This record gives sequence, structure tokens and C-alpha cells, in this order.
Amino acid sequence: MPEDRHTPSAEPAHRFSSVVVSLGSILSVVVGAWALLSMASPFGVVAGTAAALFGLAFGAFAFAAHAGGRWRTTALAGIVANSLALFVAAALVVYVVVVE
Repeated sequence: MPEDRHTPSAEPAHRFSSVVVSLGSILSVVVGAWALLSMASPFGVVAGTAAALFGLAFGAFAFAAHAGGRWRTTALAGIVANSLALFVAAALVVYVVVVE
């Protein structure tokens, strides 16, 4: 007997996976933008670094849930934004340590 793909036991797992993908992708981009924007203030470097780490985690969750299509592109954009925020934070720390 062939297996039915629409069994009730398989439906909640797919729904949960799609929620994780969409929420993780969106949060990765939003948190990455917030992390980049917060780097302008001195205390924002600490908060922006923490936010960038969370944003990377959200993007990783989206990839782990097998994001596809536009959600994969969105998660990748969030990962890039968060990586850029971490690079800016590291550059700011090196600049402060070397100059002062």
C-alpha cells in the first residue's frame, strides 16, 4: 500500500518547518539591519554585536529547516547583514584599541 503524503502525523511537522523558515528568515534580516544601524553609537557596538549573533542564529535556523526559494535568499541576506555587522564591530574594536 503506498504511503499517503498527507497523513495527519506529517502535516504539523511541515507547518512547523514552514513557520521556522519564514520567521527565521525575516528575523535574520530585521535583526541584521538593526545591528548595522546600532553601530553608530558607542553602546550600540555591544548591543549590535549581540543582535548580530542572534541574527546569525535565526538565519542558521532557517537554513537548518531547509529554506527554499525566496526564504533561502532572505535568510542569506540576513546572514550577510549580520556578518557585516560583526565585521564592523570587530573593526571598531581594533580601531579603538590601536588608536587609543
